[in-house]
Amino acid sequence: MTTRRNPSGDAATLAPNRIGFWASVGIGVASTTPSTGIALVFGLLVGSVGVHLPAIVLVGFLPIAAVTFAYLHFNRLDPDCGANFAWTTRAFGPHLGWLAGWLVIVSLAVVVANYAQLLGAYTFVLVGAHDLAASTSAVTIAGATWMLLLGLVAYRGITLSEHVQISMVVFEVIVLIGFGVAAMVRAVSSRPQGWLAPSLDWFNPISIGSASALAAGLAGAALLYWGWDATVMLSEESEHRAENPGRAAVLTTIVLVLFYLIGAVGVLAWAGPGRIAANPDDLLGLLGPEVLGNELNRLLVLAVLTSCIAGGLFLPIGGARVMLSMARRGALPAALATVHHRYRTPSVATVVFTLVSLAFYLVMTIVSDTLLVDTITSVGPLVAGYYGLTGLAGAYYFRSALRDGVGPALSKVVIPLLGSVALGWVAVKNATDLAAPAASSGGTIWFGLGAPFVLTLVMLALGAVGAVVAGFVSPRFVRDPGPGDTR
Repeated sequence: MTTRRNPSGDAATLAPNRIGFWASVGIGVASTTPSTGIALVFGLLVGSVGVHLPAIVLVGFLPIAAVTFAYLHFNRLDPDCGANFAWTTRAFGPHLGWLAGWLVIVSLAVVVANYAQLLGAYTFVLVGAHDLAASTSAVTIAGATWMLLLGLVAYRGITLSEHVQISMVVFEVIVLIGFGVAAMVRAVSSRPQGWLAPSLDWFNPISIGSASALAAGLAGAALLYWGWDATVMLSEESEHRAENPGRAAVLTTIVLVLFYLIGAVGVLAWAGPGRIAANPDDLLGLLGPEVLGNELNRLLVLAVLTSCIAGGLFLPIGGARVMLSMARRGALPAALATVHHRYRTPSVATVVFTLVSLAFYLVMTIVSDTLLVDTITSVGPLVAGYYGLTGLAGAYYFRSALRDGVGPALSKVVIPLLGSVALGWVAVKNATDLAAPAASSGGTIWFGLGAPFVLTLVMLALGAVGAVVAGFVSPRFVRDPGPGDTR
């Protein structure tokens, strides 16, 4: 493997101008894996808010949309693949910046386990090997193989990765919109057991009635939109890098909310809240054969599989680029700033991220399935937290815009700040809920608290320790954590 690094160690050059605006939007949508959101998150949301699933999809969108303004303005100033890390460092200094980068990397690495399991299971379901889909060892081997392949694609170049993600998401969106529309039309025409006539009241958050139900719904809804920031992590490889990635991030969230609303109305109309809440583990697996029939349902299974491939591909892409950004500023070992001379990807960081995350997945699967699920669950507050932290960084960094008139004050300070406060509340609420023993998939209790809550604290503590250690190991990062490659 032949690689190169900038002699200064601060900036490694990725391949510029490879991703157009619409491709960036497609990658943003693909990285959120909307079909898995419908399959795995909708049931949990209905359990909290009932028929007001469309309302919580809309309300959950608002704080995410608000913080995208911070991403938009930061990206214009500093289009850096480290995104959250780079911009939080600009606003609050190296220690909080390091923590922000750590939260992104550890969240992506832990979720590799979730994607590996889904890829393994749905591969066997697609070919009708249901016995193997129920086998932990078979699913683990298949899932690990998938993630190794996706790591290889990420290593081989952003153009190949872009083509894979775009082809997957186009197919997924067509199939899932078809499913949502078919569910609405067939529900009204055939009136299956449990069906409901669509109502405008489903979109009214005031009708939810309970503040605790609203809070629980918001915490779950935040997971539906996780991944939209893929656009800014690829800013250095995008056309018009100071404009397109930020604009694409905003448009991605709008596309997602429209997409989820179609799915929400469709599943509610067909099945009603009772059946949905009673089967939260795989909603599409339950309703697909009923709405589409067994033959067409294979397309839905394939859509979920392609969704997992597209989303799983971004884990090594995004994780490696944050590591690259941190390394070239001195926050991580310089070797992680290495860029392959031919593929123009962060080669060492991609290999390290892929192997470490896979090792974590395999070890946790061997140790305890329930502990693995608890670890994945513990990521929720971290995601809401680092999105909120970036929104706060934007409001603080651009605070001088308060003197520039109403428009700049709103878009650079007020709106990101409101989104940050909302996401901070979601993070705290989610973490508090995880402290209950019932939040653990196996009922595991440590120190009188649910295992997912303790794991969240452990990951935060490791990030805090890492930020302090980075200051001692790399005084250059603390003394001058200036921007990396912003050419």
